[in-house]
Amino acid sequence: MVAALMRHHGGHWVYVGNGDHADSTTVALAGTTTTLHGHRVDAQSAEQHDRISIEVLQWLMHYLHDRLSTPILDPATWDAWGGYQKVNLDVATRMHELAGPADLLLVNDHQFLLVGGRLRELRPTHTGPIVYFHQTPWCQADYFTLLPDRVRAEILDSLLACDVVGFHARRWAQAFLSCCARNLPEARVTGDDVVHRGRRTRVVAAPGPADAAALQRLAADPLTERWRDRLTGQARGRRMLVRAERMDLWKNVAGGLLAYEHLLAGRPELARDVWHCALLSAVRRPTERHRRYEQTCAAIAARINARYGGGGPEPVTLLYAERGENTQHRVVAALQLACATLVNPTFDGLNLVAKESLLVNPTAPVVLSVNAGVYDELRPYTLGVDPFDVGATAAALGHALDRTHELPRWPGSAATESAAEWCAALVGERHQH
Repeated sequence: MVAALMRHHGGHWVYVGNGDHADSTTVALAGTTTTLHGHRVDAQSAEQHDRISIEVLQWLMHYLHDRLSTPILDPATWDAWGGYQKVNLDVATRMHELAGPADLLLVNDHQFLLVGGRLRELRPTHTGPIVYFHQTPWCQADYFTLLPDRVRAEILDSLLACDVVGFHARRWAQAFLSCCARNLPEARVTGDDVVHRGRRTRVVAAPGPADAAALQRLAADPLTERWRDRLTGQARGRRMLVRAERMDLWKNVAGGLLAYEHLLAGRPELARDVWHCALLSAVRRPTERHRRYEQTCAAIAARINARYGGGGPEPVTLLYAERGENTQHRVVAALQLACATLVNPTFDGLNLVAKESLLVNPTAPVVLSVNAGVYDELRPYTLGVDPFDVGATAAALGHALDRTHELPRWPGSAATESAAEWCAALVGERHQH
């Protein structure tokens, strides 16, 4: 979605680089009016920023903290919070240097929760919109209190310095509004607006669009055709049950494998007829917890194959992408070949794979978690499941494979979704130039 927005909107885009992206270069994006500005972060600040972004905020928003044994902010994490603050201030300063007095200033995701507030401090007379968009879920107010009160206040104060705060789904927007009402007694929450420190902030649900044009190009690409041939060969005449995602903890790969195992326990003959093909790629910043989770998933897959393989082709394959590999062609190829697609995150901000599956293969049922942000939009066109209920997910997979439910097609208007329309919905009419 961000790439499509760059092509549509142009402008200056600031990103944080470290490690392999260690230079502070400025690069024009070919075929667009976009200029990328790399901001170099020193190793210590980068490590601290990652720790807060992933192990505190990302896990908070996805309800992944182990509250019984692991403190949210121990002394070392408090130190890391200082690094997170520093990186956010640096990014805000760079945006301030690049922006005109009426430019749209768009801040993207939980790595930069404090940028909006810093921008407002640096540009008190800015006449263009300052917009923050949150790609992940937003947790409920009770869970948000796992953060210390001053951290909660700093985050909410910063976001409410923006003109607009956006989310992929209405439920995440409502959770954010609840957090404001609970943690900021002086704030006034009325409908979708929050008035705080004399400023009105509009809270918006704007689901991210699928890039239908890009999908069409990928579907016709020779590399995608080669992937279709390769996957067809591996399927060996079997139908394909497909999933495709990064190995993020909330994507619930283990839960999907357990559901397929449960389905095979009652219908072992499906192991000869259906190949569960899981296309996986590594997370960008893996932690020890990610590595343990990968081992768990591998163990479940091995158990299924040992129990139900029967000397034939394996019923489950975890196909990992090579690091740095462009996975788009193989994902589109797999979705085109799927007889059903499984999308079962525990919680997810949106999940574009569900949309992409319906666009490239509208006859293949999608089994979709009710906790994916996209579920509200796709509810009539998918088989909704509780991602924590293995038995119910197994039953839904059986229905999808048997085509026992006639689902209406996602309307043709979905293919016209665009980054331009999404941006307009997010920013709102009063900020259009």
